[in-house]
Amino acid sequence: MKQYEEQGLEGLARADSDIKSVLPEGVDPTEEAYKREILKLRIENERLKKNYTVRTNEAGEQEYVRLKPKNSKS
Repeated sequence: MKQYEEQGLEGLARADSDIKSVLPEGVDPTEEAYKREILKLRIENERLKKNYTVRTNEAGEQEYVRLKPKNSKS
């Protein structure tokens, strides 16, 4: 706990390994970055549960797209 409080995630890494080597490129190893990533993934999961996703169209605007058409029985 003391190592984490003083040095954050890097404080928990072993001395011979660097925490940045296990993270994908472009990932900022700060706590706020992790919180934003978790929130982003939660939102994406909720959208997938509702059967839609968000994508950017050619005009640069975000649009909501249904993944599968509704199943209607005749």
